[in-house]
Amino acid sequence: PLPPALFGALRRVVGRRTAERLGVAGAMISAEEALQVGLVDELSPPEEVVDRALGWCRALLELPRGPMLRTRARARRDLRDLVAVDDAGEVAGLVDDWFSDETQTALKAMVARLRAKKA
Repeated sequence: PLPPALFGALRRVVGRRTAERLGVAGAMISAEEALQVGLVDELSPPEEVVDRALGWCRALLELPRGPMLRTRARARRDLRDLVAVDDAGEVAGLVDDWFSDETQTALKAMVARLRAKKA
């Protein structure tokens, strides 16, 4: 299963229904679908990614630093609260799930599918 913080962050970005659909299925979605559901802000050709990212960072640097950082902190408070939860039992369960035969078999199959796509 997705860790609670990751599932909460996914739900925050894409909404409850889409987070459930993607999380339960462990879906690997296309870049176009990621844009459609709001998981990414834009798509760029690979050769433009660095320039686009730097442009975005430069635009942020032009904003008044203090107000921008305080607004960002307010906007992301729920994310901070999600990752601040310290539940050792939850982590132990996630580790057990991750290394279970069932999960490892599924992960190996997914890697094989991705390798076949790449070839």
